[in-house]
Amino acid sequence: LIYLEMIGEMKKPEEFPKAFVIALVVMFIIYSFIMGVSYLYYGNDTVKVLLDVYDNGIAKQVASVFLALHVTVSYTLIQQVLSRQGHLLYARTYLRHSSLINHISTSHQYFWKSSFQWFVLTVIFGLLVFLLANLIPFFDNLIALIGSLILSPISYILPCVYYLQCAKMQGLRIPTHEQVILWLLIAFGVALFGIGTYSNVKNIFDSWSDAKPFSC
Repeated sequence: LIYLEMIGEMKKPEEFPKAFVIALVVMFIIYSFIMGVSYLYYGNDTVKVLLDVYDNGIAKQVASVFLALHVTVSYTLIQQVLSRQGHLLYARTYLRHSSLINHISTSHQYFWKSSFQWFVLTVIFGLLVFLLANLIPFFDNLIALIGSLILSPISYILPCVYYLQCAKMQGLRIPTHEQVILWLLIAFGVALFGIGTYSNVKNIFDSWSDAKPFSC
């Protein structure tokens, strides 16, 4: 969903595939380098949170600041979908049309009112997310559970199922090799869904007794 938001905000949406590939390659290189260095030094003892390799001190504080900036930027991008829908629900009287939403300018009569509403909504959502993340001590396990419940179906299962169903409704024949790949992806998604859900539910129950709000 966030990709659709990004495409909608781009001046040249047709260049999104190029931007996506470049970003993906850069991220793969950076993540692989960090992962390789971590495993080279710590092996199987590599910590879950890389900051934990630092002792308490200035180095850890500086790294924490950069991590906070990274999380802030990531959250700002991802929350666009929720904030946009909230804004549409609240201000549907003059934000009903996508053309108005995407091209509203400072000269528009509703610009400042709309901007203030957006600011209030994003602040409220941000505070709710902060409270949720800190009130649930095993938040990382909760996020992993949500990921196994949602990401597997929307990434692997549903797209393949919808493609097969649409082809059937349109009377289109899917080549045999494509059908094999589609069913393999569906099977892979089902496996991730089952194994990931079981593992994360188990982790949540295991950490429940030691859980304290804002302990993270």
